[in-house]
Amino acid sequence: MKKMVCVAVLALLATACLAGCSGSDASGQAEEIEFHIERGDARYDLGDYADAIAEYDRAVRIEPGFALAYYMRGNAKAMLGRTEGAFAHMKHELALAQAAGNADLVAHMERELRKLERAQGRTGVCCSSILTPAG
Repeated sequence: MKKMVCVAVLALLATACLAGCSGSDASGQAEEIEFHIERGDARYDLGDYADAIAEYDRAVRIEPGFALAYYMRGNAKAMLGRTEGAFAHMKHELALAQAAGNADLVAHMERELRKLERAQGRTGVCCSSILTPAG
């Protein structure tokens, strides 16, 4: 599932970079982000969550709106027992997914945040402020 989300988000990122960047600069950025995400995933799979977070941080520095990096950083923080940080990163990703109009990612993030809420022993706080339409 993680790889499927990664591929989908990388495709969205490449599209966004192409829209906002010019020529080889856009593809270079997309390649660099993909490099850091893949390195982060490899570190995560090895259980080296601190180094995984560092790689995801590098991806975010290149593209602050890259939702997958926040999601994976949140997962790594949760694995280190840093659930408040994990919760914050996943809420941020949910907001990015909503702003992008990505309904599938929004639904996925809502499920993940609710799981994290249950693990923390709290309920009903993950999505209420984000999911309530402004107006």
